[in-house]
Amino acid sequence: MLSFQYLLQVNCCLTIFWLVYHFILRETTFFKLNRTYLIISILLSFAFPVIEFKTDIAPIQLLSAQLPEVIVSSNFTNTVSNTYNWFLVFYVIGSLLVLGAFIAEIVKISLLKSNSRSENNGKYAIFYTKENLPTFSFGKSIFVPENWQISANEQQQILKHEQAHIRQKHTWDIVFIQLVKMVIWFNPFVYLYEKAIKNNHEFLADEATLKTINKYAYAYSLVANVRMQNQYNLTHKFSNKSQLKQRIMMISKQKTNRLELSRYLSFLLACVVLFSIFSCTEEITSNANDKSYSIYETEDDVFTIVEIMPEYPDGQMKMLEYLGANIQYPATSRDAGVEGRNVVAFIVEKDGSITNAKIVRSLDEATDAESLRVVNAMPNWIPGKQKGENVRVAFNLPIRYKLE
Repeated sequence: MLSFQYLLQVNCCLTIFWLVYHFILRETTFFKLNRTYLIISILLSFAFPVIEFKTDIAPIQLLSAQLPEVIVSSNFTNTVSNTYNWFLVFYVIGSLLVLGAFIAEIVKISLLKSNSRSENNGKYAIFYTKENLPTFSFGKSIFVPENWQISANEQQQILKHEQAHIRQKHTWDIVFIQLVKMVIWFNPFVYLYEKAIKNNHEFLADEATLKTINKYAYAYSLVANVRMQNQYNLTHKFSNKSQLKQRIMMISKQKTNRLELSRYLSFLLACVVLFSIFSCTEEITSNANDKSYSIYETEDDVFTIVEIMPEYPDGQMKMLEYLGANIQYPATSRDAGVEGRNVVAFIVEKDGSITNAKIVRSLDEATDAESLRVVNAMPNWIPGKQKGENVRVAFNLPIRYKLE
């Protein structure tokens, strides 16, 4: 399962890239470049959080590495675990709904094909639908009404437009954005991306069609055929009411001056910023004299920051789930109205075991004992590494006991 932190970073990248497109690139007539931008920016949004570029820094002396706070409720509700589990259930349900809608669309199109008469010329197939549907294309197929009641000239214009979609393989982009939606369906910007990709496809197909057709006659065909609506969301419709105004504006618009290609420098700037934030990591360098950065004065060679930090098995969220499930609010503390935070310090040893757990900020005797009990019972961690060797690393864990 993808981690929450990774999904958050992907969504941040995607949002920044879409804002660059919307405010800087969207109004240009560099349609091919815009298509490339929209696809590449999505791929980079998924790549930047997993790319690791290390930069050397000197060791920094801290009291200890700080872990996120755990909240323990007096009603014994597993706050962290329940929150995580509900998020996971909600996320999976959303992904399955998007997947189900995608499969349903494919099935609908397949059924439409099987119930329609077809002609195939090798490069694409034309399906004559019995239903009175608007003309649209999907993959290498063009769908037209069997009783197509428009002039032969208009038919030729519409077929050229749909053929342009097929030649330029626009369906692959639509399938790609559906797969992206399955992963980050909860981000509203992914739906704006989908809309931008579809609009740009129409601009590209219009541009290709207008090489041999008068733009005024073509615009008339767009308006004349916008009355019918299409229920197939994965397809490219010849004329769609929501896109009509933008398409006519782009048809009438003068070509963007080539000097405006400088706008794409904003893409490079966004890449540099996002790469710096999500891909650049600081690698701690040390020398023979840099041995210990610890709150444990009697312990040797205990670090707080190393090149590869120790990690709880399956990640930090699982650690919080474990703590939330196992820490119990002591009855004596609850009855006495005790609430607040204590802090447990501990060391992750070279073999990943937990040792030297102690209270560095006390709440009361019962809650301190409970916090130490659960920390000492934690399973072995994946040990930290410095210069390729396992090392001891100190951590602080704040635990908040909250009455409800």
